[in-house]
Amino acid sequence: MSAPPVTDEGAAPVSHRRRAHAIDVHIGRLILARRRRIGLSQKALGDQLGLTFQQVQKYERGANRVSAARLYTIAQVLDCSVESFFEGLEALEGKRSPSPPLVRVDDDFPRLARAYSGLPASARAVIVEFVVALAAGLAPPAAGPSERRSAQVLAQASI
Repeated sequence: MSAPPVTDEGAAPVSHRRRAHAIDVHIGRLILARRRRIGLSQKALGDQLGLTFQQVQKYERGANRVSAARLYTIAQVLDCSVESFFEGLEALEGKRSPSPPLVRVDDDFPRLARAYSGLPASARAVIVEFVVALAAGLAPPAAGPSERRSAQVLAQASI
């Protein structure tokens, strides 16, 4: 007869180790994709995070869970939003989200937001009007007096 597996008191037997959760794997794959997209090696990412490349590798495989604080730091190093690592989870779980997100955040959004926040209020107002018209499929209005002023504001803002 064989003896039952040895365990610490109250611990699960070694043969019952945790499998990677689908969400951990999903987040890891998105970390990997973003890291590759910007041309960063596992070692370089690990160095910036204070980790070994093996730890980065485990995060990317989903073998180790990424804490909220670590995910925030990874997003900063990879210059993307934390939310971008959760995109596509509804499809993963076979569920649809109840409503579309208020804002679709992609990899360019943080860079755009930083540049936009550095503009004077008058230039931001012009850009908002332009983007709203562009998104609605409308051509920007003909250049009247206010549009010429807007063009001057944009020129002064070095756009």
